Amino acid sequence: MKKIDTYTEKLITKEISIILKFLLDWNSIKEYRNSNHIGLLSGLPGIILALFEYSKISPIVNDKEVLNEYIQKTIKILENTEKLTPTYCDGLAGYGIFLLKLKSNKFIDTFNEELNNQIDEILEEIDEVLEEHIDIYNEKDNLDILHGLLGIGLYFIERENKIRVNDIVKILSTTSTTTKEGYVYWKKYDSYDVFDIVLDMGNAHGIGSNIFFLSKVLSKKNILTEDLTIIVNDLIDNSIKFYLNNTQIITKEIYSYYPFKILAVDFEQHTLTAENSRLGWCYGDLGVLYTLLMASILLEKKIFEKVILEKLVFVASRTLKREKHSIDAGFCHGTCGIAILFLNIYNISNNEVFWDAANYWLKETLNKKIEIQSNEYVYYGFAIPNSTEKNISILEGLTGVLICYHKFLYSEAQISEELLMIKY
Repeated sequence: MKKIDTYTEKLITKEISIILKFLLDWNSIKEYRNSNHIGLLSGLPGIILALFEYSKISPIVNDKEVLNEYIQKTIKILENTEKLTPTYCDGLAGYGIFLLKLKSNKFIDTFNEELNNQIDEILEEIDEVLEEHIDIYNEKDNLDILHGLLGIGLYFIERENKIRVNDIVKILSTTSTTTKEGYVYWKKYDSYDVFDIVLDMGNAHGIGSNIFFLSKVLSKKNILTEDLTIIVNDLIDNSIKFYLNNTQIITKEIYSYYPFKILAVDFEQHTLTAENSRLGWCYGDLGVLYTLLMASILLEKKIFEKVILEKLVFVASRTLKREKHSIDAGFCHGTCGIAILFLNIYNISNNEVFWDAANYWLKETLNKKIEIQSNEYVYYGFAIPNSTEKNISILEGLTGVLICYHKFLYSEAQISEELLMIKY
């Protein structure tokens, strides 16, 4: 593992200590909506798993009783919430994965029979709700991994429910579109801002997440039927080809290979207008190409890997000053997420270009703290719209920054990276 410079190491070691002490003090975080939400990526469960993961190597997190109390708080939130969503990001699918991760990583005492029985009962109830929503989301044509069908699929992968995973893979297969060249993509109705049929080119809600889901399924041995294994291999292969054969030409004005979204009619009639996209995990070249790189490695497609890494070298040249879209310090669309992705790409490729990019974005994460007022020292400016609160979640808030610093010191953060969909 390559090490960062001593000065930066001291800085982030200090930051880790500050963030951990803050997150482990319930009185400091109890009023925040993230602390009172069962969302895996938007609430307390993701924070808990990140803290448990860090407890393996840090003497700061030596009081597991605090984390056990946090677990009980999530159960109370679950019991007292009138309306729960079934989703991965902020609902039952993600919460179920949280409980399963606690058990599989032995974060809860196996001799605590009462808690283990309570968790098993909750999981059985979640099974029932999510099984019903497979058909509901299919009928609504909602494949969204954060807020739809594929997020439920992530739960059933973790649950090792082969039947339901295979059902969801079949839906993903039948809803795909194949071009005359054999490339595969998915269309959807965008109800957020375009209000039309689009090809969503992003990771968070689009084709990139479909590829991630299929790749994650394929990475788990003996979960797919023999026929579906062949189908999934072909879907991944041909959807990677779709991306690699539909890149925008880089010019002085256009510095992105992929736009945010493409109107389906424009794609089908070849009337596309090139546009730039952001730098981040959720949308834009970096997140999508990272997902394609992971999938290519899984399929052992060296020719894909080579082309993708060449494109990523160009992406690594982008800097904060040049970006037109807002970039905070968080994982989803911020500096710490960009830093983590470039660090992982460096570890895959051993190309110094990516190490330099990772360090650049790590330092920009530290700069995000320096730029804000001193009395908000721990928040890195994560303002929640229409609120005086700050975001402390794993996806868009302070816990994501903790994971970033963890990665640069200790290389691995497997559990957190799985939750954030950058590891299988």
